Amino acid sequence: MSGASDGPRAARRDGNDAAGREGLNRPRQPMFSRNILVHWGDCDPARIVFHPHFIRWMDEGFTEMTLARGVDIIALQREDAGFRGSPLVDVRCT
Repeated sequence: MSGASDGPRAARRDGNDAAGREGLNRPRQPMFSRNILVHWGDCDPARIVFHPHFIRWMDEGFTEMTLARGVDIIALQREDAGFRGSPLVDVRCT
């Protein structure tokens, strides 16, 4: 058989999918996790964490993850004056 019945998203041997996107078959990085010590001052009197702290913790976690992966944000900024980092563009609670 020619493999035509594999559908439009079938991965090809070169690592690209049928639409030409690269990297779908690359090995996954191990999961990154970090522990956060939530202090009394991070909470309101009902012991609920003040919502803006979550955004700070996500930003700190992103920085720690990039460092753990060997990405040097400061070096990227030195090399490219237009580099502005990786902005957090959407935060939702459901």
